[in-house]
Amino acid sequence: MQRLKRSNILPIIVQLGEPGFNIPESLQSLYNDMAGISREFNVVPEEVRKLIIEAAPTENFQGTFRKALDKKARATLGARGPLERWLGIQDAYEQAKDCWTDGAPEYIWNAEVHSRLFFLALHGHYRARETKPSGEGEKKAGVQLLTFLASHYEKLERLSGKKGTDLPAMLVLTAQGHAWSLMMAGMNSRRQLYLMGTKELGKTSEYLGIYQILAAIQRVAEWVSTDYMNWFAKNIWEGKDGKALLRQS
Repeated sequence: MQRLKRSNILPIIVQLGEPGFNIPESLQSLYNDMAGISREFNVVPEEVRKLIIEAAPTENFQGTFRKALDKKARATLGARGPLERWLGIQDAYEQAKDCWTDGAPEYIWNAEVHSRLFFLALHGHYRARETKPSGEGEKKAGVQLLTFLASHYEKLERLSGKKGTDLPAMLVLTAQGHAWSLMMAGMNSRRQLYLMGTKELGKTSEYLGIYQILAAIQRVAEWVSTDYMNWFAKNIWEGKDGKALLRQS
């Protein structure tokens, strides 16, 4: 927190809907998509859904989910595509169960579960995110996130010459034990750095939850490579001496 004070950035943690703190317009479409992901069965591939529905029409996603696929998937789906993804999801599910049972520390969750999910979602590409073992206080995790975000926004200010609401709002994925959640961050006109949320996206204790997490990661990656990078290119990369600034940063 001392580093935040020295930077003159005022960090605050707020809840969605507090006076003056609503979903940033630039993130509204993305937020709507993420909300849909968190409550839909359609994130499961169609070929896999057919097998599950046939075996479990009441939508029991645990034992019947695994039983339906293990029994038929190899012959029905072949060795690639949805089946390959399913085998990776099974692995992540088992690793998450072991981490939970063993009370594994943060770095084990990162290595054995979270990194696997990013690999599955992004075909080997890796994105930064904040992870915490279950039970660690949300406030403490929020402070750590604000420290990371403050550093990021300081660099954006330095590179772009912009401040406050001229800087892009951010969407943040957090993982605390099994639970993955969505938060939003941004700067307001008073140069307050706010962290706002939380909305649960899915849990690694459920197969459907893992599919939801993968879909959320992919949607965030799409936003990073389009909306965020468009802002970055326009305001930093294409700016005066932008490439030189990037080399120095």
